[in-house]
Amino acid sequence: CCHRDRGIFELWRGGHISAACLLVTGASAEAAAREAAARGLPLGLHVNLTEGRPVLPAAAVPTLVCADGLLLGKEGFVAACLAGRVSRTDMAKEIDAQARAFAAAAGAPPHFINGHNHVHVLPPLVPALCELAHAHGISSIRVPGEFSA
Repeated sequence: CCHRDRGIFELWRGGHISAACLLVTGASAEAAAREAAARGLPLGLHVNLTEGRPVLPAAAVPTLVCADGLLLGKEGFVAACLAGRVSRTDMAKEIDAQARAFAAAAGAPPHFINGHNHVHVLPPLVPALCELAHAHGISSIRVPGEFSA
């Protein structure tokens, strides 16, 4: 949303962050990508396979969506993915479509990739994500970690 985007740009301007992620399925994605490019803010692709609508038509990625054409949701996607009910081809097609949408909006490929709800680290998804990264010349995939003090 525009408020979140504004906060990210304020953090960038203040030197508090070194990069940000773009959710290409978000309502303000194109405007945020243009503003990031104008400000020199490096962007990564925030792959979304869990919320809202896919970039591709639902019929093109049937194992990623519910009957209403919306993505399966976090719990639904994780369960379906781990149970082998999500097609690797559907994942690869949607991730590629998101990478292409990113490049169209940002004018360049992503600097790195991560995933909404950390789904990018699910074992069934990792091969498709690595193939996409290689094909698009992306050398970094975020690995989330939690550290205790």
